[in-house]
Amino acid sequence: MICPSLKCLCGQSIRLPYPSARETVSIPPGWAPKEVLAREVACLECGRTLPYTVRDVRWDQVPQPDPNSGRADIVCWGIETGCEEELCNLPIEFHILTDAQKGPEEVRFLILRLFERGFFPGLICGRGHRPVKNRIRTVRRVA
Repeated sequence: MICPSLKCLCGQSIRLPYPSARETVSIPPGWAPKEVLAREVACLECGRTLPYTVRDVRWDQVPQPDPNSGRADIVCWGIETGCEEELCNLPIEFHILTDAQKGPEEVRFLILRLFERGFFPGLICGRGHRPVKNRIRTVRRVA
């Protein structure tokens, strides 16, 4: 099965949501989910948050999902938190990609736990402030 993905600096492949996996590499040139690549994408393995563009999308061979283990679809979540500076409070937005079995509250809990572990050190607001670690404003499904 051929699926689009991004490659993190840690080596982790981050699968992107795609309507249907392909058996061959007859992919439309320049295809990429614009709503995913409009913000930074966070790696759930190492915590890096990096901006990606259409040029960064790779088409990789991935194993066929086991039909007995549930759906293996990928869902993109838009996460918004605010910065820790009291008088600034600009939004900080990023994306994460998870399997389709996670819901918004499970994703919110996951992000809070990752913040506690020091993940996402590169996230800052437009004025350079770090995010509030115990408050997530919005978790919304993007794709």
